[in-house]
Amino acid sequence: ARRDLEGLEGEALFRETIRRLEGAGLAPPHAPIGHLRGVVEVFRANARAREAYARPPAELAWRGRAALLRSADHAGDLGWPDVPGLELEVHEVPGDHVSMLGAANAPAVARVLGVVLDRLERTVDN
Repeated sequence: ARRDLEGLEGEALFRETIRRLEGAGLAPPHAPIGHLRGVVEVFRANARAREAYARPPAELAWRGRAALLRSADHAGDLGWPDVPGLELEVHEVPGDHVSMLGAANAPAVARVLGVVLDRLERTVDN
């Protein structure tokens, strides 16, 4: 429970959090602590970026085609269809937000990127 963490600080809090994430299957067991610290720092940076993000005014927004590679476990459009002037093609790839770029799923992502880049090359050549 959350109140079990209230007396912990610093390193003890970090290690207990990792232990609980491992127990829930949300962190790889026995991962090097330095790697997990890096993952936490990336998560924090992403959270700060998301909080600070402001959609640009419509006149500055991207217009044209874009490809979205969406993890198979994610439902929804992630808000992309709301971008004015955007022609969005959605490609579903295996995995979740993190594992879609892992070794097991990288070949599928590479195939999708190959299709997208081939189409772009044909467009540029014409």
